Amino acid sequence: MSSSNEESDEALSPNGAAGQGQQVLQLQTESSTSTPPEAGASSQQAAQVGDTSRDAKPPHGMADQSDLSKVLQTLTMILEKTCDREASAAAEKLSNSSPKLRPPPPFQPQMNFELWETQFLTYVEAHHVPTPQQPAVLLSMLAPECQEFIFNNSLHRESIQTALKSLKDRFTDSGTEHKSYLELAVAEQLNSETTQEFFDRLTRLSKSANLKKPTAEPLVRARFCYGLRDKGLAERLILLGQENPTWSAEDLAKKAREIAGVKKLLSSEVTPVIRAAAPDRTAELEARIRELEKLVQQNQTTQSSDHNSKDFQNFPSQVPPVNLGQSGQYKNSSRWSKSPKRCNRCSDHDHLTADCPKPPPSNGVGAGGRPTGMAPMMEIGTITVWKGGFGFIQPSQMPDSLFCHYSSLDNELKQVANSHQLVGTTVQFLRRADPGHKHDRAVGVCRYQMPVRCDQSWAADTPVESSMFVQLGIGDNKVIACLDSGCNASVMGTKVRDQLIANDPINNTFIPARKYQAATAFNGTSTQILGTLHCEVKLGKISQTHVFLVTEGQVTDVLLGIDFMRGFNVNLLVADGQVTVAGEVVPVIEGDRGVFQARRVTAACNVQLPPRSETMVPSRVIGADPGSPGFLGTKLFCSDSEFFVAHSVDSVSSTGHVLVRLLNSGNQPSEIAAGQEIASFQSLRVGETISHTALTEKDFSVSSSKDLGTKLAKLPDPDLGTASWLKKQFKLEESTLSETQLTITLKLLNYFLSAISKSDTDLGKTHLHEMAIELNEPTCRPISQPSRRTTPAQKEFLDRHINQLIEQGVIEESNSEWASPIVLVRKKDGSQRLCIDYRSVNKVIKPCTFPLPLIEESFDSLAGSKVFSSLDLTSAYWQVGIREQDRDLTAFTCPQGTYRWKVVPFGIKTAPANFAKLMHKVFRPLLMRVSLIYLDDIIIKARDNDEMIVHLALVLWQLKKANLKIKPSKCELFKDRVRFLGFVVSSQGIEADPTKIDAVRNWCKPTDKRQLLAFLGFANYYRKFVARFSVIASPLYSLAKGSSKFCGSNITTEHLKS
Repeated sequence: MSSSNEESDEALSPNGAAGQGQQVLQLQTESSTSTPPEAGASSQQAAQVGDTSRDAKPPHGMADQSDLSKVLQTLTMILEKTCDREASAAAEKLSNSSPKLRPPPPFQPQMNFELWETQFLTYVEAHHVPTPQQPAVLLSMLAPECQEFIFNNSLHRESIQTALKSLKDRFTDSGTEHKSYLELAVAEQLNSETTQEFFDRLTRLSKSANLKKPTAEPLVRARFCYGLRDKGLAERLILLGQENPTWSAEDLAKKAREIAGVKKLLSSEVTPVIRAAAPDRTAELEARIRELEKLVQQNQTTQSSDHNSKDFQNFPSQVPPVNLGQSGQYKNSSRWSKSPKRCNRCSDHDHLTADCPKPPPSNGVGAGGRPTGMAPMMEIGTITVWKGGFGFIQPSQMPDSLFCHYSSLDNELKQVANSHQLVGTTVQFLRRADPGHKHDRAVGVCRYQMPVRCDQSWAADTPVESSMFVQLGIGDNKVIACLDSGCNASVMGTKVRDQLIANDPINNTFIPARKYQAATAFNGTSTQILGTLHCEVKLGKISQTHVFLVTEGQVTDVLLGIDFMRGFNVNLLVADGQVTVAGEVVPVIEGDRGVFQARRVTAACNVQLPPRSETMVPSRVIGADPGSPGFLGTKLFCSDSEFFVAHSVDSVSSTGHVLVRLLNSGNQPSEIAAGQEIASFQSLRVGETISHTALTEKDFSVSSSKDLGTKLAKLPDPDLGTASWLKKQFKLEESTLSETQLTITLKLLNYFLSAISKSDTDLGKTHLHEMAIELNEPTCRPISQPSRRTTPAQKEFLDRHINQLIEQGVIEESNSEWASPIVLVRKKDGSQRLCIDYRSVNKVIKPCTFPLPLIEESFDSLAGSKVFSSLDLTSAYWQVGIREQDRDLTAFTCPQGTYRWKVVPFGIKTAPANFAKLMHKVFRPLLMRVSLIYLDDIIIKARDNDEMIVHLALVLWQLKKANLKIKPSKCELFKDRVRFLGFVVSSQGIEADPTKIDAVRNWCKPTDKRQLLAFLGFANYYRKFVARFSVIASPLYSLAKGSSKFCGSNITTEHLKS
């Protein structure tokens, strides 16, 4: 032990191994530079030199390296131990110094997960819980139900972040945002809440509703002001907000705390503690009060002796006498409380100053601490109750009711009150906040005079020209909306809501109101709020989610309020008639002219419209200049009418009249009253040409198609979104179209947009044909087969697919006695396809035949064509219905139940013939001359691109008339070669499809007659491309003939390759 320690100490000492190593190196250097020993040296000296050289210079330096490595290892071990001791000491010191937090309560499903998650992460971070131990700590802080969820999903093996995210998704309500938004919109201060607690609750609700700051800020600010219990404080805050428009909601909350604190301080009584702290000051004040009381009593005695007037005898003193009493608290004397009242502002005796209808003086400070020089805030409301000399007013902007006395009415309303006709009258008034009573007071009440306000007043002689309308994009729908800067919230009618939900029920979500809520219009009328619609709105280049209030009785389809303008950064340039969104100008209905410049047309006299006839009605144009030309159309903002207006161009007469052609299509006569709105008049500029864009059946006939290209060029342009979608779906940028041809094509496709499917579920439904299924024997016994076994994965697929088919409206539940089993077939991409085994049903169905077009004749008609297009229908069979009485035959059974088809299913043997019959009926005028039809494959031919545009329009017109839709992603337009019926058609001729040739080359060797006949049938389809086909295929036909046993070994590879 001592020797090892000595060695260790020697190794660490400066003169130890390291020093010896330096001496060794020094000896080596000296020995290498010294001269060799003389020859005459003795042998002893030579031996001594040899021993010294061996000690100083080991072979190859191995001894030096070994000593150095030992030293380095020793130093490394010492440093590691030192670092470990310091780290342990630092961790122990940090642990002892860190605060010991109380763990959060175990999480229950009904708790707020976000708040609990914050508490949990704070606890874990404060206690420095190691990462591997965090899942165990999380489990210990969960309720049993939540622990079960963790174990069932194996989340205890995942990271803490993954586990918390899964818990949030599982135990957080998906509808929290919608509920929080509705709660925020109607929030009011609770009795137990302070102003700060009320503001904090509004802030939490805005965050839970996931509102962005530009949307949340004005809403929180408005609800904080209008939801306060103290209406006097609310009025003060509203005025402060008007004076300081840059103040945020937090600034108003801070101001509310200051005002509430001052009120509390002023209203608090002097406590014994304060009195003890300042006894001299209290005694001085009490003495001063007793002195003032004596002076007041002397003044009253003098007034009563000098003036015998009744008025002065009943007039109370300006300073009420006080009685300190035994308790030392101030009390009003009974004489003061019983004295008759008199207004100090107008000297009337029927009311007090607070109820005076006259405004306060212009200088000084009025009641409530508001400067009287400031214009008082006038409110609008409706008298709901009136009995005797008092009643109640319901304000239009605030939910509370205000007390109103007879003395607060103006002379006109007093006369109305005497005749008991005040209830229902819309009035304007000033609010007198009275926190000590249940209801505030209304003073200065007079009848409400509606101001003139653009088109919303709908005065008889007001043209509709000051409102601005824009086109909104909501999903695939285009909606006309009115910009209204006087509306706080955006409002939508029920008709538009129903249309949006029907087109896209997933992205357009309607949430019904949980309790009765009403919105007040500018004219004072109220309407019920049915709920809110959440949808994705696009205006200009901005697209974001917006919330609309849904009401009934909307004049316009959609009204865009202040909340929309703030969220989309909308700026109204009224002088220029422009609207900007985020600095970019957006069109205001068809460019610089639109609905907002149209004027209303009313009937000039009473007119009776006979049934099924057209009548010329003398009418008056509101606000039009005499002699001005214009376009007469349907009346504004109304699509449903009992009569039709013939569109025409006319000039206004010198008396402001025009003639309107009205058509009564009903079987009963219709009455038009004088002054009834019947049409609209849109002024035209001098020299302006109206493009004729209303195309008719005659325009799309083959004989009149020469001028169709010119008419198509005058069609309106699609909006940017639609144009981009059309280019992408039809791959038009890959075509050889010129810029002009591309523009006309986009106009054409936009015109026939209703014949183009927006998605795989967007199907047409033709009215030209319904498939009938007839049995060979009408008394045939129904065939019912049991359902086949399915795996859990297949059941999951069936759940989704069946629900999708029901939503599309192609199947329905059935109690049919017929039932066929389903078969799930796997596609090439691995997905599954639902098929139905109708083999047993097909045996008892009467066949239906319809001749299919000959392929040879179809190809012969393509001679001379250089441009081709092919169209493909979206789920072609599903666009054709089945007769109601025949649907039971298509019933099928699956684990989800029994269903039947409402449209033509795949597998019924009469389906191809019925569909061929429909296509022949639809395209009969165009067959062979414009297009070729083979079942659902449509090919269009033309000599150049211009002719192709016209032919494409003719085909789309026929599809639109039949209510059939094409799938754009499977269509090819303006191609020099297209695939059709297994062939490639081009200007050079017809050739076999290369993919079909590869299929023949890779055909597996047949093992029975059936496979051989299938191969021969496939090869025979292309026989005209194979020279001497009959000679080459004769050996194979010989094997397929006769009843001899098939021997696959007789077929060689050479037979197939030839």
